[in-house]
Amino acid sequence: MGVMEDSRAFPSASWGALILSSHYSRSDISDQILAQVMETYCFFLMENFIALPAFTNEYGVLDEETGKHFITTPWQSALGMGGPVGAFISVFLAGHLTSKIGYHWETIWALIRINAFIFVLYFANSLGVMLASQLLEGIPWGIFIANIYRTSWRVIILSTS
Repeated sequence: MGVMEDSRAFPSASWGALILSSHYSRSDISDQILAQVMETYCFFLMENFIALPAFTNEYGVLDEETGKHFITTPWQSALGMGGPVGAFISVFLAGHLTSKIGYHWETIWALIRINAFIFVLYFANSLGVMLASQLLEGIPWGIFIANIYRTSWRVIILSTS
């Protein structure tokens, strides 16, 4: 059977695989949608915080000329790239972890870890702690990125057998 024939024969499996593998190609099986929502929300959340006046007043530096607080450019870059850097590192670790414990358990542990790392971000009292939280959150994101294609393939295989 070709791809189109499979899609016609098993439309729900095809749509399921499409949904699971879409949206920046991150996440995993039964908790896939939850992981996608968490990952996307946290991935872009920090960059949006930087623009909020309450955030800049709390963590920013005072500009003497304007009298307003701002987050310095190095911190903006660091906070914006902390998660992607953690994900980049984690993608290389995900293969080794998957071979040890399997992708299903690896994803479950990643979901647990991302909740713990979001907890760190929630109670962060400095930009350094926020950066550390972003780097740590990137680790589960990288696992979701690495496991999505295996998960989509598993859905297709189970649906067609």
